[in-house]
Amino acid sequence: MFGINPHAGEGGLFGDDDDRITVPAAKRLQALGLNVEGPIGADLMLGRCDFDAFVAMYHDQGHIPVKLLAGRNSAALSIGSGLLFSSVGHGSAFDIAGRGIAKPEAVLRSIQLLVGASHFGDAAVP
Repeated sequence: MFGINPHAGEGGLFGDDDDRITVPAAKRLQALGLNVEGPIGADLMLGRCDFDAFVAMYHDQGHIPVKLLAGRNSAALSIGSGLLFSSVGHGSAFDIAGRGIAKPEAVLRSIQLLVGASHFGDAAVP
């Protein structure tokens, strides 16, 4: 789980948001039996390859490193708003629409994310 503030707040040095919000959320997920680490500074996450998934606290915090690592093949899922939303690293690709050259992998990955998440009902953690 990414921290909200730089370096996950540095124990309050960069605000108390992580201590108040992210730490309790991680503990609740751990209590539900999930193997969750965090909060971890977003800058440190790029060097980790031992996670199955990343939870970013806001859109660009997660999308920027994912796009750097996976480029046009990236797909992301936004949860918690009551509406499932998935986006791809290449955007809508209007510049190549109708030309028959688009590659569908990232869009298909986004659809898979939405289908998988819909089984959980996009419900908030109790």
